[in-house]
Amino acid sequence: MRLRPVFDDVLAVAASFSLGLSTIVGFSRTFEGWGHVGPLVIVVATAHSIAFVARRLGARNWIASLLGLAASIEVIAWMRFGDRLWWGLPGGDAWTSATEQLSFAAEQVGDVVPFVSFDDGFGLAALLAVAVAASVTDSLLFGAAARLEAALPWFAIFATVSVVGIERNRALSAAAFAVGTALVVLAARRLHAPNARQPRRAVLGRFSSGAVMALAAAVVAAVAAPLVPGFGNPALIDRDGDRSGAVLAPLVDVRGRLASPDPTVLFRVEATRAAYWRIAGLAEFDGAVWGLDEDDVQNSAGALDAAPSELPFAENVQRYVIADLGGPYAPVVASPVQLRATTRDLFYENDSGTLLVDEVGLSNGDEYRIASVEIDPSPALLSVATAGLPPTTGLLEVPSTPETESLATIARSIVPDDDRPYSAALALQAWFRSQFAYSLDAPPLSGPGAMLDFIERRTGYCEQFAGTFATMMRLLGHPSRVAVGFTPGRSIGDSTWEVSANHAHAWPEVWFDGIGWLLFEPTPGRGAPNAGWTGVEPQQDETESESSDTTIVPPTTTVPASIAPTSTSPVVPEDSVTPNGDGSTVTDADSDTPAILWLVLVVAVIASWMFAVPFLARRSVATTDDRERLLIAWRRVLETHRLFGSVWSNSLTPLEIASRLPIKAGLDESLADELAAAVTATVYGDRRVPVDDLVRRADQWCRAARERLPRRHRLRLALDPWAAAGWMGRSRA
Repeated sequence: MRLRPVFDDVLAVAASFSLGLSTIVGFSRTFEGWGHVGPLVIVVATAHSIAFVARRLGARNWIASLLGLAASIEVIAWMRFGDRLWWGLPGGDAWTSATEQLSFAAEQVGDVVPFVSFDDGFGLAALLAVAVAASVTDSLLFGAAARLEAALPWFAIFATVSVVGIERNRALSAAAFAVGTALVVLAARRLHAPNARQPRRAVLGRFSSGAVMALAAAVVAAVAAPLVPGFGNPALIDRDGDRSGAVLAPLVDVRGRLASPDPTVLFRVEATRAAYWRIAGLAEFDGAVWGLDEDDVQNSAGALDAAPSELPFAENVQRYVIADLGGPYAPVVASPVQLRATTRDLFYENDSGTLLVDEVGLSNGDEYRIASVEIDPSPALLSVATAGLPPTTGLLEVPSTPETESLATIARSIVPDDDRPYSAALALQAWFRSQFAYSLDAPPLSGPGAMLDFIERRTGYCEQFAGTFATMMRLLGHPSRVAVGFTPGRSIGDSTWEVSANHAHAWPEVWFDGIGWLLFEPTPGRGAPNAGWTGVEPQQDETESESSDTTIVPPTTTVPASIAPTSTSPVVPEDSVTPNGDGSTVTDADSDTPAILWLVLVVAVIASWMFAVPFLARRSVATTDDRERLLIAWRRVLETHRLFGSVWSNSLTPLEIASRLPIKAGLDESLADELAAAVTATVYGDRRVPVDDLVRRADQWCRAARERLPRRHRLRLALDPWAAAGWMGRSRA
């Protein structure tokens, strides 16, 4: 195989790498900070450099690309699973860990909102995606004579990030991608030009002109991107229809909102006294994620709670005015007992303490007035209370894993031996508040071993404190769950508070027989108002634009319309969205796979197909027989001319056909005549002629001519295996 000039290869590799780098910039819209850039760049650089070396050593293009992919996967294995390698290679343990991380991330697609952690399955998926994209681009650029098509794998990643990412750096990533794509197209045109050996000065001049064009494209992208409809909106997976405001996602990703808090007011509440404005109680626990029970929502038309008859309580009357809060979950102080006025139909799910609206979801301007009772049991009463009669036995369920077994041992070493839920809750609360620190620099609480990592690290945020506390209480035999909602918010006077996403919070709740659910506060620096049994003073983050306590709440769920709090159990309409036990959502009309996952899958299949088509086409005409090689070269030249619109009669001889073929300016003008003469001598004269040079020249001519074909023909050759095989010289007979 004749090698291209090294200068051409270097320019093409540099252009391809620049496209990858421009796409990596876009990941800043899904991952916090810039810590992801280094690992992603290393993976892309490995794929391109190994493929480049392999090509220079004479390897076929597809083999070089596969070697680059294998090397980049090895680098990923060293990065993520260095302690699980077998003789330096990813063994069974590494593959198992990778599969677990990717499976867990796939389950959260559609639920989580940026920012997500680069250290878990999402980061691993990004590393693998850029490795595949770099290798496929390399193969298309060097092996399939592709130009704009070579950018398709990176465009798949860019489009996916654009759909799920936040607004951050949107114009920058669009401009960078436009520059990278322009450079790849220029490099491809140079790489497959018919007169490839141009003076270096001419090549650099062409690239200088191209750089000016790329800069112009970047300016256009930067200016035009904000004008695209929806540019200023949050990520698609973080909104709920045209009428709804911000919809907080399930309790699976907190740090993203902590790192980029949104000061937009979600609702205002006028209340008798400050409280935690509760959204839902999450009782379903699969060992990693707390979620809302599907049955709870399906049967959510029950009566409100009843006021206690034997416990001291205070009535808290609240009036909510919705601003930018969307979704079906309505905030309310725990234990609502009377709905006094509302502009929307509301209904209540008793087991989880969740107040919901109809399938349209909350909208700006919605109002409701509701009364709750806040009990205030004495520590003396709680110290003798039991917890043996919870509403459901599921409130004690914890999957048996090595992690939960270790957590149980730790919990038993912390709490006293009196087996009382109150003393256990106070002991755990004191342990967390005294031995741990609040920090946003902690990885998310997700995946196997996350809670043990949190305990070993001794730093985290509210989701991690609440989830680990509730898990340990269950392991001690005490019913518990995680509640999600908001701290009081910013006081604006007259017993009125403004609440934004900055005030979102999570806390654990523990069940007591004869008393009900009581909250506890293990998160350092936080304290619920009017919760004297916890022994913690009321506290919250008072920073207006930088929250220290955002927690994400259950997913948007479509629920029945026009059902009052006291109506019978609703029937959820067809095609509605209902939550799974892990907090994710599915629709009855669709499959369990999120739409974005199908989009990624379709694009991946198309990219893989474009990689496979030229390989299969070359394999279909592979031969070592000189006579067949000559005929294949002749058929390739004729097929290329046919794509340009040339026609001829099948009754003509090769020499007659060659004389009628139009001359393509800038191409090898004598090639058709020489091939026709060689075919005539070989087929009709039964003479052996040298074919190596003719076959090589035919291949170069066809590749160069392909670059001048109309785009529809190039696309067909990239996607249609039969058309590609015909262009490679396969006989149509």
